[in-house]
Amino acid sequence: MKLLLPFFIVFILATGCAKVATEHPCPAVEASHILTPAESPEQFENAQDTAEVIIAKLKNGESFSDLALQYGSDGTKTQGGNLGWFTRGMMVQPFEDSCYNATINKPLIVKTQFGVHVVKVTGKKDIPCN
Repeated sequence: MKLLLPFFIVFILATGCAKVATEHPCPAVEASHILTPAESPEQFENAQDTAEVIIAKLKNGESFSDLALQYGSDGTKTQGGNLGWFTRGMMVQPFEDSCYNATINKPLIVKTQFGVHVVKVTGKKDIPCN
């Protein structure tokens, strides 16, 4: 058994721990959003106007959560628009790029194929890649 123990240690290190040690962390973002859906150019224009109203209300101190409940149109509105943590490849490109480039807690407006979003990034960190 003593002779096999070093073999098993080397095997475990070579197959398991070595993988963990060489994994690169993945940048992750935590964000909330308020979506105003739009499909036509006119709807996008109206959605942009709504997003600007929301941004103005946020600048005047209104709660993002309250505004998400009032203006939100998707399933996140009852959670204050919270999308949780996500990594690259989980969101549509314009939304994802805006979140990764955003300043934490500074709301911004993002247009996607779904409509116009008011987005607030609340955190950034590295997490283990899957």
